[in-house]
Amino acid sequence: MCIGNFDGIHLGHQHVIKKIIKNSQSDNLKSAIMTFVPHPKIYFKKTDGNFNIITNKYKKNFLNSLGVENYIEYKFNKTLSNLDAVDKLDKKSIHFKNFLFNKKKLKKFRYFNILSNKFFKKNKKKNYDLIYIDGNHHADNVLRDARNSFKLLNKRGFIVFDDFLWDYYNEINLNPIGGVKKFLFEHFGNMHLLRTHQFRISKLQSMRL
Repeated sequence: MCIGNFDGIHLGHQHVIKKIIKNSQSDNLKSAIMTFVPHPKIYFKKTDGNFNIITNKYKKNFLNSLGVENYIEYKFNKTLSNLDAVDKLDKKSIHFKNFLFNKKKLKKFRYFNILSNKFFKKNKKKNYDLIYIDGNHHADNVLRDARNSFKLLNKRGFIVFDDFLWDYYNEINLNPIGGVKKFLFEHFGNMHLLRTHQFRISKLQSMRL
């Protein structure tokens, strides 16, 4: 299944859809597209404007012509728009069992199932020696997490940026590298850069909040 609004179904959309269909066929499964009605932008742009380029009927027929077997329209409303984009950890899953196993190796451990921005607001008085950034990979979110992390980072503490060369977005600076570059420009005189397969910095001086 592929989830998105797919308004216009441009060439980028079609490339993703064809991969979904191909993968479904190879696994002997039925392909599916889930889209939203009305357009989610109505709730985030605070306007009643019509953002759709094509009608839902045209979208459904076009997706069918591409080979999509199941078309799902999910009703988007105010309640859905207020949900945090955080996955709940299913206690019956192998991921949770792995989580419990790794937890045994740590003397002190706390788990927070909240957005990073909310975490930093609730923990302004705490400081850390190591912060690993591997959340939303859009440059704006990487930069926000980096700024919040640096405020709480101890002197000589480390920040590790995962997926530094991740290239999902066509515009290179929308990827993690764009957020990291802006962060480096803001604090370049107060850090060491460490060479590894991941991107790491070490803080030189404490900051006043």
